[in-house]
Amino acid sequence: TRPQRSTPAPAPAEREELRALAQAIAQQGGGIPEYQRGDRVYHEHFGRGSVLALRGRPESLKIEIEFDDYGTKNLVLQYARLRKVLAGEEA
Repeated sequence: TRPQRSTPAPAPAEREELRALAQAIAQQGGGIPEYQRGDRVYHEHFGRGSVLALRGRPESLKIEIEFDDYGTKNLVLQYARLRKVLAGEEA
């Protein structure tokens, strides 16, 4: 098993920006869950990874993820089909 990387928690200003983006998406009926830097996620092809950043406008929000086995990828959040991985949970 590979050791998990420690990702710093987002700064308060960044958390507020991410919260605003998530609210804008929810108001548009996007139904996309809120992600923050450091969240662990699972993707059906790339496997497990850690969220590094969210960028862009709510209608085309991109998520940057460092996958354990595939390196860093930028995905369009709306189409990424990610799910959050809870502590201790298997993919």
